[in-house]
Amino acid sequence: MDESAIFEIFNGLPRQGPSSNRCTEKAFRMIPSLPPEPRILDIGCGIGMQTIHLAGICKDCHITATDIYQPYLDKLMENAAEKGVANRIFTVRASMDDLPFEDDEFDLIWCEGSIFIIELEKGLNYWKRFLKGGGFIALTEAVWFTENPSEESLQLWQEAYPDIKTIPETKKAI
Repeated sequence: MDESAIFEIFNGLPRQGPSSNRCTEKAFRMIPSLPPEPRILDIGCGIGMQTIHLAGICKDCHITATDIYQPYLDKLMENAAEKGVANRIFTVRASMDDLPFEDDEFDLIWCEGSIFIIELEKGLNYWKRFLKGGGFIALTEAVWFTENPSEESLQLWQEAYPDIKTIPETKKAI
């Protein structure tokens, strides 16, 4: 499937991956502390439902939202303007494996449902350089909830995401 087909499939959806504003907020509230006016990097943001929600619950943050598809970034900014948070969101069209940022630039790196694109370990190893000392990475990742998935599930995930791991394997990778 070519890249444009993926964007067409997700066209018009409120999110480009699994999650909800409730889940975004729950995860954000688990972060022990952030400095005043934290700098957040949202990687693979899509149209930014979680970006906008983060800006709504973290009133003094500044968010840099990245995606490779400019129409998603444009829609994000349109939606952010409607919600009154566009002044704290900046978009950058960039691939998650080739980000144009300085080392130690962000207090929080956020990634909902897209790290699988470059694989968990590769993403974490690359992205941690952009994180300030004492900063946090929050992400979602597909995992096996069982040690013995069905053959049908194995086959599906082998094609979709061969790097999928069990929860203990994912914790070890992190």
